[in-house]
Amino acid sequence: MKGLKLIIFMFCILALLLPLSSSSLQRDSEMNQDNWSGGSGVLGPVTSWGNTYYLSDNISDSSSELELNKTLSTSFLMHLVADDVQEPSSIYTSDIDGDDDLDVLVATTYSDEVVWLENVDGTGLNWVEHMIDDNYDGAYSIVSEDVDNDGDMDIAVSGRYDNSISLWINVDGVGLSWNQVIVNGDFSGASCVYMFDVNDDGYIDILGAAAFDDDIAWWENVDGTGLNWVEHMVDDNYDGARKVRACDMNDDGYVDIIGACSLGTNDDVAWWENVDGTGLNWIKHPIGGGLSFAVSLEIGDIDGDFDLDIVASSSGILYEGFVWWENVDGDSLNWMEHELPIDPWYEWVQAVYLTDFDNDNDIDLLVTQNTDFYGCAITWYENINGTGTDWLIHMVDDTADGSCCILGTDLNNDGQEDILAGMNIDWNLKWWEQEFGFNENGTLISSILDTQTTPIWGEISWTGIEPTNTEISCKVRSSNDYLNMGPWSTSIHNPGSLQGILTDNQTYAQYMIILETTDSLVSPVVEDIAISWNLTSYDQLDISQPIFDRGFPIRHAVDGDWAGAQSFIPTLNTLTKTEIYLRKFGNPEFDLTVELRTNAPQETLIDTITFTPAEVSTSWIWLEVDFEDETINPGTDYFIVCPPAPSGVTTSFGYEWGYSFGNQYNDGAFWFTRDGGVLWRDLPTMYEFTFRTYGY
Repeated sequence: MKGLKLIIFMFCILALLLPLSSSSLQRDSEMNQDNWSGGSGVLGPVTSWGNTYYLSDNISDSSSELELNKTLSTSFLMHLVADDVQEPSSIYTSDIDGDDDLDVLVATTYSDEVVWLENVDGTGLNWVEHMIDDNYDGAYSIVSEDVDNDGDMDIAVSGRYDNSISLWINVDGVGLSWNQVIVNGDFSGASCVYMFDVNDDGYIDILGAAAFDDDIAWWENVDGTGLNWVEHMVDDNYDGARKVRACDMNDDGYVDIIGACSLGTNDDVAWWENVDGTGLNWIKHPIGGGLSFAVSLEIGDIDGDFDLDIVASSSGILYEGFVWWENVDGDSLNWMEHELPIDPWYEWVQAVYLTDFDNDNDIDLLVTQNTDFYGCAITWYENINGTGTDWLIHMVDDTADGSCCILGTDLNNDGQEDILAGMNIDWNLKWWEQEFGFNENGTLISSILDTQTTPIWGEISWTGIEPTNTEISCKVRSSNDYLNMGPWSTSIHNPGSLQGILTDNQTYAQYMIILETTDSLVSPVVEDIAISWNLTSYDQLDISQPIFDRGFPIRHAVDGDWAGAQSFIPTLNTLTKTEIYLRKFGNPEFDLTVELRTNAPQETLIDTITFTPAEVSTSWIWLEVDFEDETINPGTDYFIVCPPAPSGVTTSFGYEWGYSFGNQYNDGAFWFTRDGGVLWRDLPTMYEFTFRTYGY
């Protein structure tokens, strides 16, 4: 500044007489980031890092801390849930006791039991069995939803030999007191139960398939209490009805029903269209036939085309098949059958579950494969190309004798899907977690920070956890041009001073976090990071209008001599400098002049700063205009003026001052001239130049 020496001299005199205060020459500022869960994609500039950042590679931002990503392997670790579950025919997971982890529900056909196993500590390693009913004849299929709208999970079960569909209401919300409600006590061969809001009234309804009655039906939860049910028949001639599911198959906003049967011909798998959304009028649409004794049915988008496909398998004597049907047109009226591979050692698929098991945004299959000699296996079918035409079979466990039901679920709360299966030969329940290792290294790059000043850099600091064989380090960089941040510093291995690392008086800063490990079982963890700086003088940001849409020309041209000005009213007692967002274009023949005036763009001149063309970048930058300090007259309009090109200029090359659309700053106005400064016009509500002012 032009008056800087005098100011410093006076300040030193005052410093001898007065204690240091918040108005001292330098004041500390700091920007901290302790949450990255908002995700990537924000380059900036930003005035606060918030919870977002620019980009990352091999670093997890799923929580408020950073750690290396986990790489899943094809190895699995088996855990026992229970070793005395006699012929588990169906399993399901739900938070029965409301403790925010998943418990396991089991229906056992041989022992007629309905059981839930409590996941005691959420790790999936400690289980306590709770009996719901030990005499429900042929308990065959089990699901769970909140049927009575009281905030806890209830259970529905089909009794294959009890010929019934029953509901158990979770009375106390922790799964220790139950109230049985018989939904239908005359549903012969009840082979499947499912829950869904069929008529879209906000209440969970119950669906069922009866193998001996050949019925597909649903029961309306009339008043949402789970105590009063009205039966609605969907199909009373579906030969050997065995499986039932519900979803919107044709994307019309209504819930449709899908079924599989044991004795059908061309309709082993079919769906029923909910014509008017009430669940009272149905049209049947065959999907495929020839399965002969369907044992599994699941729905999902196998080929990644945003419509629902069907997977089914059978274990019949005439045909032991495993297929999926492609929903060709998306309206569920045209289907193409695709045969799925079965390991040559095995004969049929007993159960299948659809899930994105490897987190690659396509649907994989979890499958139990069986033989007549009780050789059974748990397998994962990886959907290699996401279209369902190329599958890689991964063996999870080939010793799971009699595996008959399977689920994908997260039993240890680690965010990664596990496999749960029931064995009707071994009479047990097991789950498998996919083992993983941390990546060797990863990086995260912050958004570009706009300090809104010309800083003297202070320190970089971070807190975290560095287990043995791991390391946290950082790199930083700074610039006055956020479009060109320049090279990164060398790695910083310990918190400390940024002097000699970042260049003082550069407004923009950015950090990079680097995480490394040589032990795949552990990762370093970053909890927060901070960068501090001091202000270089008394300067405080006073007015900021950073919004930029396009550039306004300061030049000579055939249509006139263009120039611009921005009025503003300072709020601080002294104006020290301004910044304008500007660039040059071409090779101007004239210097850029920036003036500070009062009252009007052509009235009282206070100060002038001149920049040669070589001093102005061709990239958009904040150009600092360091006027002589000016004591402010309260309420006075001041003007930043970029006057017209001088006479004698022959080319149209010049400078562009950034501006925005709309009234971005209420106490000032956008001014321009195109006749060399004879007539200035203001457009106070249409535009605003991009500028900042500083003072103290």
